[in-house]
Amino acid sequence: GRISAVAEALHPDPIGTGLLAMAGAAFAPNLAVWAAAFALGPGFAVGAGTSVAPGGVDLGIVPALPALGALPASVPGPLAWLVLAGPVLVGVLTGVTVHRRSPAGLVVAVRNTVVAVVPAAAAMAALAMLAGGSVGTGRLAVVGPAPWQTALSTVVAVGVPAVVVTAILRRRTA
Repeated sequence: GRISAVAEALHPDPIGTGLLAMAGAAFAPNLAVWAAAFALGPGFAVGAGTSVAPGGVDLGIVPALPALGALPASVPGPLAWLVLAGPVLVGVLTGVTVHRRSPAGLVVAVRNTVVAVVPAAAAMAALAMLAGGSVGTGRLAVVGPAPWQTALSTVVAVGVPAVVVTAILRRRTA
């Protein structure tokens, strides 16, 4: 509803509607990275002094873009916290996969798990860097997720469960 309200408030003509649709489509990859950063825990900013994260939402005034109408005004309900289970599930699946594909030995399996997680964290940092930055001066100087926080959260939310699962499975089969 808010997305439609924002779009209607702009009173676009047919060309403006097309441009808004194209801008929204071009913005979709950034939104996907922002959603991943939210699920990993650190969240993202939509301007200086703002934060959208599972721990709290502090928005203030955001640009009048229809896609930003989907931003929550407050922390989502308890069921929305299940989104945080996604990265942990990815870690568990990574641990199971590495366990199945690694040669015998606990140390080798754990090393292979770390070798799988480190590039994932680096990739998330790179994506966060590409999906954020500055959109202007002043208030919009800070937009998107912080790359280092996204990488660290990837290591914690995905890497730790992956290593734990790999180690447990390796010990059980040894």
